[in-house]
Amino acid sequence: DGTGGGILCEFGAPRVLDCVFEGNTAENSGGAIYSKKPISIRGCSFLYNSATNTGGAITDRESGSTIDSS
Repeated sequence: DGTGGGILCEFGAPRVLDCVFEGNTAENSGGAIYSKKPISIRGCSFLYNSATNTGGAITDRESGSTIDSS
């Protein structure tokens, strides 16, 4: 559906640690990451990601997500 150029999370509660997201694109939302569930992101870099509608790097549809040192 054009979401989540790098990661599309529809189920679960992933932890993403020490990753580099570079040059990801999405036709809709979440160039690097699109999540419908709580997600934990720590120590990640986001470079040159894009989306046509929302969230060039991240679109988070759920409260309770955390982003730390990214």
